[in-house]
Amino acid sequence: GKSSIVYFLTFGFNNRQLNPADFFTGKEPPMKTTIDPGRSHIPVTLREGIIFSQVTDLSGDPLDLPLSLLSPQALKRDGSDADRQLPTLIWVNGGGWHTTKEMDNMMLPEFVYLAQRGYNVVFFHYRNSDAEGKFPAQIIDLKTCIRFLRANAGRYGVDPDRIGVFGRSAG
Repeated sequence: GKSSIVYFLTFGFNNRQLNPADFFTGKEPPMKTTIDPGRSHIPVTLREGIIFSQVTDLSGDPLDLPLSLLSPQALKRDGSDADRQLPTLIWVNGGGWHTTKEMDNMMLPEFVYLAQRGYNVVFFHYRNSDAEGKFPAQIIDLKTCIRFLRANAGRYGVDPDRIGVFGRSAG
């Protein structure tokens, strides 16, 4: 089996203070000075490359279908999130089933926002209709992703009874 890549993302601000007198003494202010907004940010965990299905493309070549999982909780040493099961939202990338991206970077701020409010957010690769699978292969891939998450709910901290799907265009 393949191992998945784990990233820890923390969005927040440091607490360095800026001394306004430094502007008048000729001293340069520190480069990494930020303003503390007065609220903390919940760290989120991004796991990429989790293979949820192995299929063949239209040429008969093997194709791994990966998903990525963004969640608000930290990982245990064994890589599981068994402490609690959270509602999970699955993002279906747009593109009329022709193009897929495992992670739509334009949506990352919205995904982080949802994860910081207690949701798992999943984005996945489905077979594109040009070279990997004719319709309804993409719907089958989505259903397979949901079944994978339910079957591995304890490992990934997914509540199997609270899974939603959202997206744009094809999604």
